[in-house]
Parts: sequence; C-alpha cells; structure tokens
Amino acid sequence: MKKLLALIPLIYFLYTVPANAQVGLQVGAVASPDYAFVPYDSLGKVSGAIGFTVGVFYKYWLTDHVSIQPALNFLNKRWWEELDDGGTFYITRVSMNYIELPVQAVFTAKKTKGFFVGGGPSLMLGLSGERTVTEEGNVIEEDELKPGTESAPEKKMTVAVNVMAGYAFKRILVGLNYSKGITNQPANDDANHGNVSNVNLRISVLFGKQ
Repeated sequence: MKKLLALIPLIYFLYTVPANAQVGLQVGAVASPDYAFVPYDSLGKVSGAIGFTVGVFYKYWLTDHVSIQPALNFLNKRWWEELDDGGTFYITRVSMNYIELPVQAVFTAKKTKGFFVGGGPSLMLGLSGERTVTEEGNVIEEDELKPGTESAPEKKMTVAVNVMAGYAFKRILVGLNYSKGITNQPANDDANHGNVSNVNLRISVLFGKQ
C-alpha cells in the first residue's frame, strides 16, 4: 500500500506537465570502448564490456522541431578480461557506477515521430565500483573502487560532451548516445580511469501531451 501511495505524486506529475513539455523514462545498454584498470597479470588494460543505464528526462519543446532535454541517468560501466596462464584461466571483472546529468538540444524531424539528433554538455559523477579476479571460477581478489583513491585515481566529477541520434515512434524513442569526457582525463596509459567515454543504446517512453 505504501509503495502505491508513493507512486501517486509521480503519476500526477507525468500527467500535469505543461502542454509544450514531456517527461520520459529510459533504459538501455552501456558499452565502454576504452581499455581501463589493471588485469590480473598487471599488463595492459582491461577491455570494455556491456553495462546498463536507467534514467529520466524532461523534454521541453521550443518549437515543433527543437527541444531542450535535461536528464538524470544512472550508468553502470563494465570491463572484462580473461587470462590463460598455462591452462589456468583468470578473469578480471570491473564494474563502476556513475550519475550522468546531460543537457542536450534536440532536433526532431517531426514533433511526434521521425529521426532526431542532438548534443550538449554533460556532468558525470563517479560513485563507486568493484574489481574482482576469479581463478577457475573462484574469487581470489576483490577490491572496492572509489574515485579519487589509488585504485581509481580519476576525479569524482567529469565534464563531458554528448551527441545522440535516433528515431521517435511517437511515444517510443530508440536512440544511440556517445559521451566523451573532457576534464579529469588520464594523463597517460597507466592511469585507471573509467570516465573516458561510453556508448549508450537506449529505449525511452514519453509521457505527457503531444
């Protein structure tokens, strides 16, 4: 009953947004194309794997084609590497969590449907993460990662730039987003930074008048 009551303010807000604005919910997958963190053999960097993202955004229409879209997203970025040491397999896994706050200007071919493109600045906040190493399926190393520490020396805050493109099927949107960090980036290949870049494939649902 308490959970149902907690949803009432959200439902009320979704259906009382201004006529030229909409609220959206989005989920998707996150790919980390940059190598980061140290594998079990401490040689090279761990390769990117697939994480996930969930978030909400506010779409304010300036015209029938142009909107401003701030968002609040949770990102889980992952890396994975397998080492074959003479028949013994070691797997290094890294998972880092971020809060992403982008603000993008978006152009849509038509207000309710069609191709869209957008871009703008973004603020990314590092939360925490974990690095584990398994030997034949058994955990032999497990480290907590916190931005600003020796294990994850990246700063907690990163200013980035975002670009995106996709297609709107009225209330359903499918989009591809690329984010590139600008500030607090690794000075050399030895630094463990997970904030360099990421690619997101998102599916979104819009609420509000069209």
